[in-house]
Amino acid sequence: MKKIVMIFILLILSSNLFAQDKGRLAGKVTDKSNNDVPLPGVNLLIDGTYYGAATDFDGNYIIENISSGTYNISVSFIGYKAMKFTEIVVKANSTTNLNVELEETSLTIEQDVIVVGEKPLLDVEETQSKTTIG
Repeated sequence: MKKIVMIFILLILSSNLFAQDKGRLAGKVTDKSNNDVPLPGVNLLIDGTYYGAATDFDGNYIIENISSGTYNISVSFIGYKAMKFTEIVVKANSTTNLNVELEETSLTIEQDVIVVGEKPLLDVEETQSKTTIG
């Protein structure tokens, strides 16, 4: 019985050692031209991973449980220029702060938006038969 208890304690201690190599990324996203007004709903993504976050009502965000290392961070929000931060270092057991100031942008009427679509020759989901002559 003592051996089982000792093995169980060793397993718990060893799992804590492996779990400590995680860090977090936190900060605030604001509008650069509007006296640092916080921006809610801004998307922040760590390139090459599934980690990301959206800012809260006050423009704050936190991305937790990030393995220690160097990452590229993409920041995007509709109506603002997308930004990419490179070589952001996340250390184990610490919080890396990244505050972002976004600049407004707009699409002009001269910019063309091209949508290309294609109708399949045969729709397998269709339950009726019909003939189209073109």
